Amino acid sequence: MWGGWGGGGVGWWCVFFFNDTATTEIYTLSLHDALPIYTLIAGPGAEGRALRLAEAGVAVVCMHTNFDAATGGTADSLAAALGLSDVIPFGRFDDAHDVDGSEGLIGRVGTVSPQSLGALARTVGRVLRSEARIAGRSAGPVNRVAVLPGSGSDFIGAAASTSCDVLVTGDVSHHRAREAIEMGICVIDPGHAPTERPGVAALYSFVESIVGEAIDMTAIDDSPWETD
Repeated sequence: MWGGWGGGGVGWWCVFFFNDTATTEIYTLSLHDALPIYTLIAGPGAEGRALRLAEAGVAVVCMHTNFDAATGGTADSLAAALGLSDVIPFGRFDDAHDVDGSEGLIGRVGTVSPQSLGALARTVGRVLRSEARIAGRSAGPVNRVAVLPGSGSDFIGAAASTSCDVLVTGDVSHHRAREAIEMGICVIDPGHAPTERPGVAALYSFVESIVGEAIDMTAIDDSPWETD
């Protein structure tokens, strides 16, 4: 996610980071759930934000499932943040291309030290700065953990096929949670944006290392959900 402009081979680069959406006040580049634009229209919404960015001369590079799947991307970053070891990919997404040998698989599954489901949920909440919901009950310690950043409930079946004890992902509905339980796995749902935070931080660090100037806006949280 970086943009630049200039002429004659000379220009400047400025990196902005803001997960998911730009505000009306700050021109940004978008990572996940990137600006869903088909036209440029003055006014509110994604089309208006894109138009204002274009008028300001700011280039926008948007990444979504391709960065989820990429080696070192959002899925790998989430697995690393939660301390998973022996990590392997799972969950093919039709629009996710093979990047750096990831084979277009946007989930990761690995192991943690055996612990209670509640203890793992508390770790997830602490690391991702969120209040995690739990679906299901584990008869014993959990050890094998699948993770999928963003909205991963479409991959519950794929996660279950990895023989995981629990899936960590966001946006899990009532019926999908019941589906997971019936398949024999538990779910920890810390929310959509929180599961993407490690990936956003990793991408910022990468871009900062290769451009002259970076403005870190990753602390601005776009999650629409509030706590007391």
